[in-house]
Amino acid sequence: MWKLNFYLLPSNNYHEIGEDEAREFGEKVDYLNKNENLYIPYEFYDIVDKNNMKAMDFLYGVEQNDISDYFLEIISKQKMWSENYDLISKKNEYGYLPITKSDITKDIEHICIWNIQDLEAERYFKVNDVVNVKRYYIKKSEDFEIYEDRVSACYPNLYFHDEAFRFATKMGKCIDVADELTRHLTVLNDIGKKLYEYARNNELVELPVKKVKIYEINFLSYHNDIIKFKVKVEKGTYIRS
Repeated sequence: MWKLNFYLLPSNNYHEIGEDEAREFGEKVDYLNKNENLYIPYEFYDIVDKNNMKAMDFLYGVEQNDISDYFLEIISKQKMWSENYDLISKKNEYGYLPITKSDITKDIEHICIWNIQDLEAERYFKVNDVVNVKRYYIKKSEDFEIYEDRVSACYPNLYFHDEAFRFATKMGKCIDVADELTRHLTVLNDIGKKLYEYARNNELVELPVKKVKIYEINFLSYHNDIIKFKVKVEKGTYIRS
Protein backbone atom coordinates (compact mmCIF):
# COMPACT_ATOMS: atom_id res chain seq x y z
CA MET A 1 0.00 0.00 0.00
CA TRP A 2 1.43 3.34 -1.09
CA LYS A 3 1.37 5.89 1.74
CA LEU A 4 2.60 9.48 1.59
CA ASN A 5 3.99 11.55 4.45
CA PHE A 6 2.05 14.76 5.05
CA TYR A 7 3.18 17.68 7.19
CA LEU A 8 1.01 20.28 8.91
CA LEU A 9 1.38 23.82 7.60
CA PRO A 10 1.11 26.78 10.01
CA SER A 11 -1.76 29.22 9.49
CA ASN A 12 -1.45 32.67 7.94
CA ASN A 13 -4.02 34.02 10.38
CA TYR A 14 -4.93 32.08 13.52
CA HIS A 15 -7.50 34.66 14.66
CA GLU A 16 -9.65 34.12 11.55
CA ILE A 17 -10.03 30.36 11.81
CA GLY A 18 -13.76 29.63 11.97
CA GLU A 19 -15.72 26.73 13.42
CA ASP A 20 -16.37 25.12 10.01
CA GLU A 21 -12.68 25.29 9.09
CA ALA A 22 -11.71 23.83 12.46
CA ARG A 23 -14.17 20.97 12.03
CA GLU A 24 -12.95 20.22 8.49
CA PHE A 25 -9.36 20.31 9.75
CA GLY A 26 -10.20 17.67 12.36
CA GLU A 27 -11.85 15.48 9.71
CA LYS A 28 -8.80 15.74 7.44
CA VAL A 29 -6.49 14.79 10.32
CA ASP A 30 -8.63 11.73 11.04
CA TYR A 31 -8.54 10.75 7.37
CA LEU A 32 -4.77 11.14 7.07
CA ASN A 33 -4.10 9.22 10.26
CA LYS A 34 -6.22 6.37 8.94
CA ASN A 35 -4.86 6.29 5.39
CA GLU A 36 -1.50 8.12 5.21
CA ASN A 37 1.19 9.46 7.59
CA LEU A 38 0.80 12.85 9.27
CA TYR A 39 3.58 14.71 11.11
CA ILE A 40 4.04 18.04 12.88
CA PRO A 41 7.49 19.60 12.21
CA TYR A 42 9.03 21.17 15.32
CA GLU A 43 9.40 24.38 13.33
CA PHE A 44 5.61 24.59 13.04
CA TYR A 45 5.30 26.07 16.54
CA ASP A 46 7.70 28.96 15.92
CA ILE A 47 6.48 30.33 12.56
CA VAL A 48 4.45 33.52 12.94
CA ASP A 49 1.28 34.45 11.06
CA LYS A 50 0.53 37.87 9.55
CA ASN A 51 -0.31 39.20 13.03
CA ASN A 52 3.05 38.03 14.40
CA MET A 53 1.39 35.21 16.36
CA LYS A 54 3.14 31.86 16.67
CA ALA A 55 1.31 28.56 16.67
CA MET A 56 2.68 28.05 20.20
CA ASP A 57 0.98 31.26 21.38
CA PHE A 58 -2.27 30.34 19.62
CA LEU A 59 -2.38 26.92 21.26
CA TYR A 60 -0.97 27.68 24.72
CA GLY A 61 -1.15 31.49 25.12
CA VAL A 62 -3.33 33.72 27.26
CA GLU A 63 -5.83 34.26 24.41
CA GLN A 64 -6.92 30.62 24.31
CA ASN A 65 -10.51 30.00 23.22
CA ASP A 66 -12.72 27.07 22.23
CA ILE A 67 -11.18 26.83 18.75
CA SER A 68 -7.58 26.93 19.97
CA ASP A 69 -8.43 24.33 22.63
CA TYR A 70 -9.92 22.14 19.88
CA PHE A 71 -6.75 22.49 17.78
CA LEU A 72 -4.55 21.80 20.81
CA GLU A 73 -6.41 18.57 21.51
CA ILE A 74 -5.85 17.43 17.90
CA ILE A 75 -2.29 18.66 17.32
CA SER A 76 -0.88 17.48 20.63
CA LYS A 77 -1.71 13.89 19.67
CA GLN A 78 0.22 13.94 16.37
CA LYS A 79 3.69 12.57 15.69
CA MET A 80 6.50 15.15 15.69
CA TRP A 81 9.09 15.57 12.94
CA SER A 82 12.59 16.92 13.47
CA GLU A 83 13.25 18.31 9.97
CA ASN A 84 12.27 21.88 9.09
CA TYR A 85 10.10 22.86 6.13
CA ASP A 86 13.08 23.66 3.93
CA LEU A 87 14.40 20.12 4.30
CA ILE A 88 10.94 18.65 3.81
CA SER A 89 10.57 20.53 0.52
CA LYS A 90 13.62 18.69 -0.83
CA LYS A 91 12.02 15.25 -0.39
CA ASN A 92 10.96 13.27 -3.45
CA GLU A 93 7.42 12.60 -2.26
CA TYR A 94 5.50 14.47 0.41
CA GLY A 95 2.41 16.61 0.94
CA TYR A 96 1.11 19.38 3.15
CA LEU A 97 -2.00 19.68 5.29
CA PRO A 98 -2.96 23.38 5.54
CA ILE A 99 -5.20 24.50 8.36
CA THR A 100 -7.38 26.60 6.04
CA LYS A 101 -7.63 27.05 2.28
CA SER A 102 -6.15 30.56 2.59
CA ASP A 103 -2.92 29.00 3.89
CA ILE A 104 -2.25 27.37 0.50
CA THR A 105 0.26 29.26 -1.64
CA LYS A 106 0.54 28.94 -5.41
CA ASP A 107 3.88 27.13 -5.33
CA ILE A 108 2.62 24.25 -3.16
CA GLU A 109 -1.09 23.99 -4.05
CA HIS A 110 -0.48 20.84 -6.15
CA ILE A 111 0.63 18.89 -3.05
CA CYS A 112 -1.79 20.34 -0.48
CA ILE A 113 -4.75 18.54 1.04
CA TRP A 114 -7.98 20.41 0.89
CA ASN A 115 -10.60 18.05 -0.46
CA ILE A 116 -10.78 14.64 1.19
CA GLN A 117 -12.92 11.89 -0.32
CA ASP A 118 -13.97 9.25 2.16
CA LEU A 119 -15.12 6.39 -0.03
CA GLU A 120 -16.66 4.44 2.84
CA ALA A 121 -18.79 7.26 4.21
CA GLU A 122 -19.31 8.87 0.75
CA ARG A 123 -18.47 12.30 2.15
CA TYR A 124 -16.91 14.90 -0.08
CA PHE A 125 -15.12 18.20 0.50
CA LYS A 126 -14.27 20.73 -2.17
CA VAL A 127 -11.18 21.65 -4.19
CA ASN A 128 -8.26 19.17 -3.93
CA ASP A 129 -7.51 15.77 -2.40
CA VAL A 130 -5.03 13.05 -1.53
CA VAL A 131 -5.69 11.22 -4.79
CA ASN A 132 -4.65 14.28 -6.80
CA VAL A 133 -1.42 14.58 -4.82
CA LYS A 134 -0.63 10.95 -5.60
CA ARG A 135 -1.45 11.51 -9.27
CA TYR A 136 1.07 14.33 -9.27
CA TYR A 137 3.80 11.96 -8.07
CA ILE A 138 2.83 8.95 -10.18
CA LYS A 139 3.41 11.09 -13.28
CA LYS A 140 7.04 11.28 -12.20
CA SER A 141 7.47 7.48 -12.17
CA GLU A 142 10.58 6.31 -13.99
CA ASP A 143 9.62 2.64 -14.02
CA PHE A 144 6.42 0.94 -15.23
CA GLU A 145 6.55 -1.53 -12.33
CA ILE A 146 6.37 1.37 -9.88
CA TYR A 147 3.57 2.96 -11.92
CA GLU A 148 1.57 -0.28 -12.01
CA ASP A 149 2.09 -0.87 -8.29
CA ARG A 150 0.72 2.58 -7.41
CA VAL A 151 -1.93 3.17 -10.04
CA SER A 152 -4.85 1.73 -8.06
CA ALA A 153 -4.22 4.28 -5.28
CA CYS A 154 -4.70 7.06 -7.83
CA TYR A 155 -7.82 5.66 -9.52
CA PRO A 156 -10.10 4.10 -6.90
CA ASN A 157 -13.04 3.80 -9.35
CA LEU A 158 -11.13 1.63 -11.86
CA TYR A 159 -10.35 -2.08 -11.80
CA PHE A 160 -7.06 -3.10 -13.40
CA HIS A 161 -6.56 -6.51 -15.01
CA ASP A 162 -3.44 -8.40 -13.95
CA GLU A 163 -2.01 -7.88 -17.44
CA ALA A 164 -3.20 -4.28 -17.87
CA PHE A 165 0.38 -3.06 -18.26
CA ARG A 166 1.72 -6.12 -20.09
CA PHE A 167 2.72 -4.11 -23.16
CA ALA A 168 3.42 -0.84 -21.36
CA THR A 169 7.15 -0.97 -22.08
CA LYS A 170 6.41 -0.79 -25.81
CA MET A 171 5.02 2.71 -25.30
CA GLY A 172 8.48 4.04 -24.53
CA LYS A 173 10.16 5.14 -21.32
CA CYS A 174 7.77 5.44 -18.39
CA ILE A 175 8.89 8.96 -17.51
CA ASP A 176 8.08 10.05 -21.09
CA VAL A 177 4.55 8.63 -21.30
CA ALA A 178 3.39 8.68 -17.65
CA ASP A 179 1.87 12.16 -17.97
CA GLU A 180 -0.32 11.27 -20.96
CA LEU A 181 -1.23 7.86 -19.53
CA THR A 182 -2.25 9.51 -16.27
CA ARG A 183 -4.48 12.01 -18.08
CA HIS A 184 -6.33 9.21 -19.90
CA LEU A 185 -6.84 7.25 -16.69
CA THR A 186 -8.05 10.41 -14.93
CA VAL A 187 -10.76 10.88 -17.56
CA LEU A 188 -11.87 7.25 -17.27
CA ASN A 189 -11.91 7.40 -13.45
CA ASP A 190 -13.47 10.83 -12.87
CA ILE A 191 -15.84 11.16 -15.84
CA GLY A 192 -16.83 7.51 -15.56
CA LYS A 193 -17.70 7.98 -11.89
CA LYS A 194 -19.91 10.96 -12.73
CA LEU A 195 -21.66 9.11 -15.55
CA TYR A 196 -22.34 6.16 -13.25
CA GLU A 197 -23.91 8.45 -10.66
CA TYR A 198 -26.07 10.14 -13.30
CA ALA A 199 -27.19 6.76 -14.68
CA ARG A 200 -27.99 5.48 -11.19
CA ASN A 201 -30.24 8.52 -10.69
CA ASN A 202 -31.79 8.15 -14.17
CA GLU A 203 -30.42 11.55 -15.18
CA LEU A 204 -29.40 12.48 -18.70
CA VAL A 205 -26.15 14.38 -19.16
CA GLU A 206 -24.34 15.83 -22.14
CA LEU A 207 -20.62 15.14 -22.18
CA PRO A 208 -18.35 18.13 -22.84
CA VAL A 209 -17.04 18.33 -26.39
CA LYS A 210 -13.31 18.64 -26.90
CA LYS A 211 -11.93 19.72 -30.26
CA VAL A 212 -8.85 17.81 -31.43
CA LYS A 213 -6.65 18.00 -34.51
CA ILE A 214 -6.30 14.96 -36.80
CA TYR A 215 -3.49 15.56 -39.25
CA GLU A 216 -3.51 12.31 -41.25
CA ILE A 217 -5.53 9.09 -41.63
CA ASN A 218 -3.81 6.44 -43.75
CA PHE A 219 -5.43 3.13 -44.71
CA LEU A 220 -3.04 0.19 -44.23
CA SER A 221 -4.97 -3.04 -44.79
CA TYR A 222 -8.29 -4.91 -44.59
CA HIS A 223 -8.48 -8.66 -43.98
CA ASN A 224 -11.05 -10.96 -42.31
CA ASP A 225 -13.17 -7.99 -41.21
CA ILE A 226 -10.14 -6.38 -39.55
CA ILE A 227 -9.11 -2.97 -40.80
CA LYS A 228 -5.82 -1.32 -39.97
CA PHE A 229 -5.04 2.34 -40.38
CA LYS A 230 -2.50 4.85 -39.12
CA VAL A 231 -3.60 8.18 -37.65
CA LYS A 232 -1.47 11.23 -36.89
CA VAL A 233 -3.09 13.38 -34.18
CA GLU A 234 -2.22 16.10 -31.69
CA LYS A 235 -1.07 15.25 -28.18
CA GLY A 236 -3.86 14.18 -25.80
CA THR A 237 -6.13 12.70 -28.49
CA TYR A 238 -7.77 9.38 -27.65
CA ILE A 239 -9.23 7.07 -30.33
CA ARG A 240 -11.29 4.00 -29.54
CA SER A 241 -13.02 1.43 -31.76
